[in-house]
Amino acid sequence: MTRNHLGLPVEPLRNVTAEERAVLARDGAVVIRGVLPEAWIDPLRDAVEDLLANPDYLERGQTEDSARAMGGPMINGFMGWLHNDVFAALATHSPASEIAKQLLPGQSVQYFYDQLFVKRPGVDFGTPWHRDRNYYSIDGKDFVSIWVPFDPVLADETSVTYIKGSHLHEDVLDRSGRVLPGGHSPSGLFGDLDANPQGVETVSWNIDIGDVVVHDLNTVHMGGLGRTNSAIRRAVALRYLGDDITYNESLPGIPSLPELLEIYRARWPDLEVRDGGKFDTRAFPSVR
Repeated sequence: MTRNHLGLPVEPLRNVTAEERAVLARDGAVVIRGVLPEAWIDPLRDAVEDLLANPDYLERGQTEDSARAMGGPMINGFMGWLHNDVFAALATHSPASEIAKQLLPGQSVQYFYDQLFVKRPGVDFGTPWHRDRNYYSIDGKDFVSIWVPFDPVLADETSVTYIKGSHLHEDVLDRSGRVLPGGHSPSGLFGDLDANPQGVETVSWNIDIGDVVVHDLNTVHMGGLGRTNSAIRRAVALRYLGDDITYNESLPGIPSLPELLEIYRARWPDLEVRDGGKFDTRAFPSVR
């Protein structure tokens, strides 16, 4: 087994199957079980603690009052790969990056960025229904998000829930073909959908350590709204770009690409991504 510069295995424990590819194409999300070697877990958990102790890390949590109301903070941080060697290795030389290469067509695959989610025990909070495309200043469809948990996750508590097939339509449709409200909010949030929308088929899973969840750029989903009880939930979402993804400066982004570039230019002063161009710079490392 090939190992990266940290001594951690690069290959997944198995390849993505044809059936898993078909589920991703049909439903817009799939769980791929038993692919991340156990050797990654403790280093990743240590990396989370390192990041949360690093004042330079882009950390965005809740206000003190809202955190108290929810029982504790939920932390949502970006671009850990810039601040931690284990996250950097996970991004570009790991089973996750190998899975991205297996799933994305074409000649090139580039790393976009990572987003860390830490949900402390007792927190009763999650992210509402949304579609990732609304948050990225990009055109194209060759994109995958790979959600890697560092703790077991229960479907009825804190797992991510998806509306099956929602990546195939601009609108969110119920089983009868009726358009559900909220699908064209500029914020990307489907604010008129409740936690259990009627007439649509949703999917979530119990996730074990070693499993990953992959979803399409357009799949409508929400983060687990249930209380975590006595267990912490730590996970990272890794985003990868394929051949046809280009920058569209007219589209908003959270974080916005200009914001990202300003951060990256502290390391690479000559960094530039042009409108309509590909993300072929050092800030978006090539993994193929």
